[in-house]
Amino acid sequence: MARSRVSGFILGDVDAQHRPRQHKHVHLPLPRRSRGDVADARWAGAVLGSIHDAPGTPLNLHPTQEELQQILDERIGGITITQSHWLTCFEIHHGQVPGYRYGRVFLAGDAAHIHSPAGGQGMNTGMQDAFNLAWKLVAVIRGEGGQTLLDSYNAERHPVGAGVIGFTSLLTKAGTLKGGARRVRDAVIQAASSIAPATRKMAGNVEETNINYRDSALAVGRRLRHAKVVAGEHVPHMSDPELQKQLRAACGQDNTGHTVLTCDIRAAGQVAPAAGGPGQTQLLVTADNTPVAGYDAVIADPNGAVARRFGLKTGGRVVIRPDGYIGAVASLNDTTTVAAYYAKARS
Repeated sequence: MARSRVSGFILGDVDAQHRPRQHKHVHLPLPRRSRGDVADARWAGAVLGSIHDAPGTPLNLHPTQEELQQILDERIGGITITQSHWLTCFEIHHGQVPGYRYGRVFLAGDAAHIHSPAGGQGMNTGMQDAFNLAWKLVAVIRGEGGQTLLDSYNAERHPVGAGVIGFTSLLTKAGTLKGGARRVRDAVIQAASSIAPATRKMAGNVEETNINYRDSALAVGRRLRHAKVVAGEHVPHMSDPELQKQLRAACGQDNTGHTVLTCDIRAAGQVAPAAGGPGQTQLLVTADNTPVAGYDAVIADPNGAVARRFGLKTGGRVVIRPDGYIGAVASLNDTTTVAAYYAKARS
């Protein structure tokens, strides 16, 4: 893995005393515990500062309380460290392996990508790598998946890793600006924070809830007219807590296989038959919870909330992967798309 150094930092878990200066704003970390008043606040928390050593200077592996205090005095002032519990210096690097699969070897998490901790995305990214890979390995072991399924791990997750590296590097660069550039940054952030689409976009990036695999080989079928769900996107969340609970029970983390969700609000005697082969959970969302032959579970949705949320007002089928992403979307009279998805996964 090729690595590039971004910058160095000193981090300390400390107890401190803060005396605010007049005409100076100081942003303090949220204290784990605090006592005293605003004029002489005592607090405990983490202090992080960037290091501006000359290029080629070795990293200080044993920083002292005095060195961190000097940084605070020079850059902020009014803060006195009374006790340090631990201190460390670290460098930020970023890098990514060319591929996540090498024959029978698969790389995930820190073995596949490293990046700045800005945004706190490291653990989330690694866990999503593992979740994406695990169900595919299980499917192959069960004889339900082939090389296309295994290759899709790299195809889906490598671009995500590259995106996280780019995003966190940008956050680090923005967070360490100086002078006029810093003032411009602050003004832009303040303005953007009042724009709802901008805040949603930022939240989606940081939380990684906007990730999709629409370009994956496992995203099968064309987009249905008026549909709000597309192959490669995550199953949408239902605002109705009871419906969401039932959907999670049928196709959530306890289900290690696929689920074929059929949305058909017609009466029980008129609903479309289940689609897909053995081994998949067949879930029917319809007007009432009358059991229907061929379906493993039935969810009553008399108001058609699921159909509206999915954009399938005239009915349809959604293949839900074990990781919660959609493999295929088909109309009720489509007899090929669901089968095509499973054929692709087995190839």
